[in-house]
Amino acid sequence: MKNVSINLETVGGIVAENIRNAEVLRAFGIDFCCGGRKTLEDACREKALDIDRVRQALAAAADDVSGIRPDFSAFTPSFLADYIVNVHHAYVRQHIPVILDLAEKVAVRHGAAHPFLHEINSKANELAQELLTHMKKEEQVLFPAIKLLDSGHPLKVGFATISIPIEVMESDHDLAGDLVKDIRLLSGDYTAPEGACNSMKLLYHKLEAFEHDLHLHIHLENNILFPKAMQQERALHAGITGSSC
Repeated sequence: MKNVSINLETVGGIVAENIRNAEVLRAFGIDFCCGGRKTLEDACREKALDIDRVRQALAAAADDVSGIRPDFSAFTPSFLADYIVNVHHAYVRQHIPVILDLAEKVAVRHGAAHPFLHEINSKANELAQELLTHMKKEEQVLFPAIKLLDSGHPLKVGFATISIPIEVMESDHDLAGDLVKDIRLLSGDYTAPEGACNSMKLLYHKLEAFEHDLHLHIHLENNILFPKAMQQERALHAGITGSSC
């Protein structure tokens, strides 16, 4: 078994190093996207988890050579930004209408017996609006700025540093993360009640898959793309400052 040095790493860094670790942390209920800056030790303490068990599971994942998984940390910022748009933004736009239709239908038909379905419907609509607005801001403002930096050019937009829009996007991520946590709690970890209809079962299945995709989506931005962009900006600024001396 490989010796994985993870004592003081952030959980976001652990997943950035090996995407297989995402499934391990998810199985333990550890948030690696919005909560990606926490150390593994802190995350385990908050969840009352045996950190040695988590380390063993991560080490086993490092030994797993099955399957082909992208090394996202090796992507250039420009390529990663395009990947996020073409894969994860597209996923949101494709699945949101289906989820909202199901959530509305299930709430109308079964909300009297299960009032929490109305709350799930409301949270799903709030999440949809938040993500669709958020993605537009990324595609029209932040990602073009990141690509400009990646090409070696200083920013020519209405903010002094890339960290300003990044902070806004990370705040949006926190809100979206809280909404999916609320939906998971309301749905009893996506466990349909006894005698649930097929529409409710399908809704729960779609919501859980959506949550999984969103966690990876946010992780790629918070823990890989944004740090790369800020590092490039610092390097570019240092080069410009140095050349003017």
